[in-house]
Amino acid sequence: MPQPIRAFIAVKVPPSDALRAVLRKLAGLGNAIKAVEPENLHVTLKFLGDTDPGLTSTICDIMRSAVRGQPQLRMPVSGMGAFPHVARPSVIWAGLEQAMPLVHVAATLDSELVGLNFEPEKRPLQPHVTLARVKRRPPPQLKALLAQHQNADFGEVTVTAIELFQSELRREGPRYTVLASVPLETS
Repeated sequence: MPQPIRAFIAVKVPPSDALRAVLRKLAGLGNAIKAVEPENLHVTLKFLGDTDPGLTSTICDIMRSAVRGQPQLRMPVSGMGAFPHVARPSVIWAGLEQAMPLVHVAATLDSELVGLNFEPEKRPLQPHVTLARVKRRPPPQLKALLAQHQNADFGEVTVTAIELFQSELRREGPRYTVLASVPLETS
């Protein structure tokens, strides 16, 4: 049996100038915060975890089924916040507006992937772009940065496909490799 890969299904988010600027600010807050590299920005639709590479074709079939009839999307990226909350952040994110179609795609993926023994999500997707991870107690400037950008306009993302990624965790940060891309329908 081949070695499992760490995988997830997501939508790539090309970094706007505004997103790049806030990533630089987050990176400048010290080593308690690990900003995401601009080329790694994405919206996770389903984290698969350890995955048998032999399932790739079946996963792609499920991805095609999940986006069947779904036209390409344009969604504003706006606002900044933290999970689980600002007082004790572990993830810093930018929000997505008009993202219900992605919530539906994620729910379809979740229900269909159960048949391949992937655990169902405990909560519905809250579409967001992870900007940084907080590794330990953050500096006080983070709270001010979040407040300053809570309603910020980070531009718009056009979703043309969902993609299956392999994630390799490395000391210098994760490396994501696209294994498959499933396009949304053009209008």
